[in-house]
Amino acid sequence: MKRTILKKENGIVRIVDTNVEAVEQFIKETSNPCFECKYGYANKCPKISDEFKKNILEYDYITDGYQVYNENCDVESLVITNCTKFEKEPVRIKAKTKQEITELKALKESLKILYFGGIDIHEANTIQRDIKRRELMKQKQLIKTNKHGK
Repeated sequence: MKRTILKKENGIVRIVDTNVEAVEQFIKETSNPCFECKYGYANKCPKISDEFKKNILEYDYITDGYQVYNENCDVESLVITNCTKFEKEPVRIKAKTKQEITELKALKESLKILYFGGIDIHEANTIQRDIKRRELMKQKQLIKTNKHGK
């Protein structure tokens, strides 16, 4: 599967011209500071609350990170390595091990596949996006109909 990897460094984004597998391995092994940030909650951080991740350029407070796109231009992952809003959470309940995080991610993906259907997580994500897009189109059509109906 073809992937495009963007790297944001000091606010400047460029396409990474390196081995895709090496960058993916880096992403898997990199600790995401969002898990340790006191703003790392959906009600406190736009990046976390976004159902669909945006282009890394749209998060102006993220100064460094990586973003991986698949061949359909869907964001597969967004790993932050530096953020201007980051503040270490003073007290956090037991941090999860890498194995626990991996198991939770697998469970979440399994539930998403079960709920939306598909043979793998990429297909389930595509189905979810299609449903969301159809809902938005229906809402736009309803608004358009209401404007013209008055």
